[in-house]
Amino acid sequence: MGITDEPTAAVDAACLNCGARLTGAYCAECGQKVLRTNPTVMDVARSVAEELTDLDGKFPRSMQALLTRPGLLTEDWLAGRRARWWSPVRLYLVISALYFLSGPVIERLTGVTQKQIATVTVTDDSVSGGMRLTPEAEAEILASELGRRVFEMVGRERMNRIIANPAAVNDAIAGALPKAMFVLLPLFAFLTWLAWYGGGMRFPAHLYFALHLHAAMFASFVVTRVAAFTGSTTVNIVVASAAIAYTTWYAGVAIKRVLGGSTAEFLVKTAVVGAVYAICFFAVTALVSFAAIMQF
Repeated sequence: MGITDEPTAAVDAACLNCGARLTGAYCAECGQKVLRTNPTVMDVARSVAEELTDLDGKFPRSMQALLTRPGLLTEDWLAGRRARWWSPVRLYLVISALYFLSGPVIERLTGVTQKQIATVTVTDDSVSGGMRLTPEAEAEILASELGRRVFEMVGRERMNRIIANPAAVNDAIAGALPKAMFVLLPLFAFLTWLAWYGGGMRFPAHLYFALHLHAAMFASFVVTRVAAFTGSTTVNIVVASAAIAYTTWYAGVAIKRVLGGSTAEFLVKTAVVGAVYAICFFAVTALVSFAAIMQF
């Protein structure tokens, strides 16, 4: 058969990929969609749009379910009802990328710089070579045991480079956070697996749950990041408080729906997992941030 302007099903009702008989818009054997072998410009444009944005409805439908119905996506995914949803990995990667890229994109589009993560106030820019650590500030750092140990590990010259480049430090810390999540996400899944051990869910199921939960968290963080560019302390506080309330509600409802258990069991296990995860979160992010700073 040569090139045709009609979808394959209208020509010989056989799949061009595997040869199976076609009974609909997709091959029942290999899953290939029935398309024109000689595509039009609109066919190409539609195909590109579907690949990039999934205009068949999966992405907006998955986002709506993810943000408004905690635990539903995980519940359906584990029950085998998967065709209408984006996969947990794909959803997590897209939303987390949106969060980590939102800051630089907004800065470029608006020209407004987000408030820096690292703020330096112990500098003296009156000396040659730019801002440097003042003797008074150095003495204050060395006055405490923790400060002395950190100063010894970092070193005076690196400390001065860090002080002289606060924007670069901010970028390094922000860039380290995605690396931290590669550790924290499976760690959260491991903690819930331990806490609800014996409930019938294997570790991969807990990993799917962790992907959905963290995707929803990142979606709420996007809103807080956008709010940070307003420059309004009031707006930042209101939005951050709303995000904390939302993620707390979301995690509770999702855990109850997916992992189950009695109310007392749910409260105790959620509290323990949350406390351990919070400690690990701050420890891991501190370590990767410190490692990024040590590159200066």
